[in-house]
Amino acid sequence: MRKRAVSVMIAAMMAMPVLTIAPSAAAVSCSDRNFIVEVVVNSAPVHSNYYGSAPVIARFNDGKLIHIDKLCINNFGNLWYHTDWPSTKGWIYRDYVEYYSG
Repeated sequence: MRKRAVSVMIAAMMAMPVLTIAPSAAAVSCSDRNFIVEVVVNSAPVHSNYYGSAPVIARFNDGKLIHIDKLCINNFGNLWYHTDWPSTKGWIYRDYVEYYSG
């Protein structure tokens, strides 16, 4: 009887609607910065805004040094850096770079 109760409970949980939250257009917080980071992964995507679902507009290779002029924490709590690289202006996820002390 216990197995049946667990099975019924699991089936009921699977039938529940799933709540999804779409990110809003505004970031939770942004601030201007001025520092250099080094890309630490190969082919790190640079996005058009500070969400992973945003279109990828460029890719930076491991070892590339890039200037950061802004950082934002999006509605999911993820930290993104904005680069004002001369040929590419976009957003790179914090885990793909490290602070460069040079």
